[in-house]
Amino acid sequence: LGFVAEQARISILGLLLFTWGVIAFTAGPRWARSAAFPLAFMVFAIPFNALDSAGFWLRMWVVGASARIAHGLGIAVLVNGTQLLSPDGRYNYDVAAACSGVRSLVALSALSLLIGYIRFRPRWLVAAMFALSFPLIYIGNVVRIVAIVVAAQLGGQGWGDTAHEVMGYGVFAIVLGGVICIA
Repeated sequence: LGFVAEQARISILGLLLFTWGVIAFTAGPRWARSAAFPLAFMVFAIPFNALDSAGFWLRMWVVGASARIAHGLGIAVLVNGTQLLSPDGRYNYDVAAACSGVRSLVALSALSLLIGYIRFRPRWLVAAMFALSFPLIYIGNVVRIVAIVVAAQLGGQGWGDTAHEVMGYGVFAIVLGGVICIA
């Protein structure tokens, strides 16, 4: 079906399902159960363009929350769509599509699922670890944007750019640290 429709994603899903079927029919049900998670986990390697629209809303939520926190800290910041602007022109940041958190959403939700699978036996706990990654990813992205705005307010655009680079890793530390601590 994927070949006929020229949809690589469907072909990849078909290949994964076929691989699981070969294992199930040749090695038996025990091997099929053992191979189900690793093969299903491979779905995270398939790029999904549908997440781009979710990325827009994630950007809007992160920008709104970051602006409210900055105002709470006494930092005057203007919001124009996905832009955060200083009223005096000291900095101007646009939360671009690449910084929306969708990439970290996929990567960190996959890592959270893997941590849950390795750590817990009951499937509801594995699912809970996976679900836990979503609010932590949101919090991590808000912390990142607030750190950039605070740094830019204190030291100008240069400090904000440095915070942007550093906090790219900070989001991963926040989310994985939270998931590991809760696990």
